[in-house]
Amino acid sequence: MLANRGYGDEWIRHDLAGHGVEPETVAAALAALEPEAQRAAALVGLLGRTAKTGARLARKGFGPEALETALGVDVAE
Repeated sequence: MLANRGYGDEWIRHDLAGHGVEPETVAAALAALEPEAQRAAALVGLLGRTAKTGARLARKGFGPEALETALGVDVAE
């Protein structure tokens, strides 16, 4: 599962859509996951609250709101 491997909602959405999964099914799958901000916060706890961690999570599809919550700073979109 991509969420367990440290991917954010946008990456997961893109991956599932690329495999032909219907948008309604993608939305249901994302809704069933632990909230993105909580997943991001857990990764920040493991990796450290640094700009490097923020950049890594952004590359892995975490949205600005989740990053702001997890890192405790404003993140430019």
